Amino acid sequence: MKTILIVIPTLVGGGMERVAIEFANHFSNKQEFRVIILMYGNNLGSSYILSDTIQILYPNKKFNNKNRIISALKSLWFVRISVNKIKPEYILSFGEYWNNFVLLALLFTKHSVFVFDRCQPDKSLGFFHESLRNFLYNQSKGFIVQTNYAKEVFLKKLNHKNITVIPNPVDFSKIKKIDQLRENIVLSVGRLIKSKNFDILIKIFSELNINGWKLVIVGDDFNNPDSINFLKDYVNGLGSNSKIELVGHQSDVESYYSKAKIFAFTSSSEGFPNVLIEAMSYELPVIAFDCSAGPSEIIQNGKNGFLIPLFDEQKFSESLKLLMINDNLRVKLAKNAKHLVKRFSIEDISNNLKTFLSNSIN
Repeated sequence: MKTILIVIPTLVGGGMERVAIEFANHFSNKQEFRVIILMYGNNLGSSYILSDTIQILYPNKKFNNKNRIISALKSLWFVRISVNKIKPEYILSFGEYWNNFVLLALLFTKHSVFVFDRCQPDKSLGFFHESLRNFLYNQSKGFIVQTNYAKEVFLKKLNHKNITVIPNPVDFSKIKKIDQLRENIVLSVGRLIKSKNFDILIKIFSELNINGWKLVIVGDDFNNPDSINFLKDYVNGLGSNSKIELVGHQSDVESYYSKAKIFAFTSSSEGFPNVLIEAMSYELPVIAFDCSAGPSEIIQNGKNGFLIPLFDEQKFSESLKLLMINDNLRVKLAKNAKHLVKRFSIEDISNNLKTFLSNSIN
């Protein structure tokens, strides 16, 4: 049995970790591969449930921020030594910044490294990281992006010839049957970081002031725990405490998808937003800003939701209001959403990945 080694800094947090776990569990449960996860970051916990057959490796000592250079060198050595011992057929590395780290650790080896780059493709990582990426990504066996737009951008930026588009998967077997009544809830899910623009969503919803409706925001920011307090203070300043809830990190996000009637997304920087697919799989119509990558390849405007020009708050407000007050339209878009999202099934996406890996080595 061939071995897939997933190399990732941590399994705590958001979309990157969730995608890695989806692939790991799927391949492990199907017994198609021996799956090992190698973690090397400064938070070695996990927010996700893993198959019992998956092996997890991590350093004996945590990353020491007070002595970053020595700790980084030790982490590089740990990755290199571990991979040399395992000798996997396929190495999957996740994280636009972290891919450079993994490729650097394995430089001048003959291992087959495939990098997943999930960031907004035209986003600059800064001179240092961009320079590293321009050199190191070309050392990888294959390069996986999430959208056709990302592929176009990277084909121009890099000299890599083996780039493929593989969207994020959804395991529909985990989708819970909706056997409860929907509530008048507009839901949003994501890390509470600046680019998600939750303050804009809060402002739009507060100004609509439609009786009987509530906005619920699920998520936090591990790197900045005060972010939720900032947004709560903003809600309080608007006098909207009774109709806007920030519930922080929730392990059972599915229950929120099941209760809501609309999913709203104000992010301005994405690679491929998992939450839009997840929301649609729970039969939610979605409304999102049309940032440069991601939403436009998920949302068919007017069919399963609404794509709004970036930062056009008036258009966003008008479309959100339409979904809130027009039951027939909302139900129609919701049904379309559940149907159209099936193209992102874990079975289909994993088969695409498996084919790409095999063809890249043979």
